[in-house]
Amino acid sequence: MKQYQAVLFDLDGTLVDTQRGIIFCFEQTFAQFGVALGENQLKRYLGPPLRESFGEHLPQDMVEQAVEKYRALYDRCGIEQAQVFDGVLPMLKALKERGIVTAVATSKMHEVAQKVLEYFHLSEYFDVIQGASRDSSLDTKTAVMQRVLEHPALKGCRAVMVGDREHDLTGAANCGIDAVGCMYGYAQPGELEAGETVYLADTPQDLTKWLMQSCLSKGASYE
Repeated sequence: MKQYQAVLFDLDGTLVDTQRGIIFCFEQTFAQFGVALGENQLKRYLGPPLRESFGEHLPQDMVEQAVEKYRALYDRCGIEQAQVFDGVLPMLKALKERGIVTAVATSKMHEVAQKVLEYFHLSEYFDVIQGASRDSSLDTKTAVMQRVLEHPALKGCRAVMVGDREHDLTGAANCGIDAVGCMYGYAQPGELEAGETVYLADTPQDLTKWLMQSCLSKGASYE
């Protein structure tokens, strides 16, 4: 079994249940452009970059405007509709106590991700927090993960990515690291099973057990 010294976590659908607020903000934003989508259709956009999601229904010259409207709306009323998944806080505490390097790699805008983590008192458990940039210069999950992996805190570490969507698995593969899929998140049926993973976790508790078996502190030697 491989041993990892750093864990990268997605945010939405992995650490925090943000579904309600995200769907509300997508619905309201799309409505401003005359696009009406049902809840099941909107669930597809839990995780992917905003520009990619809006680009499926809007002309390219309207995408940036939609992204800004969505972000402003989420900042006003999205965070308060979220909640931390049961079992996540004990997991982060256990990783911290073991000396594992932890990071957040999310497609959420960096400032919003920071705000969400601080709102739920989770930011103290992470060595690195990285989200997307306001412009398109740091927009894909791969680009965000690469930025995390370049951080000095992860130097010399074997890392694993933990996420709930195919974008997390693809980003991990593009960055040359392993991935764990969170079945309790927002993936469509069969989405994670079709990807390349070293483990599929049914619950945060299940994920914690696997991480405790698979991670070593940064100063420890690999088996």
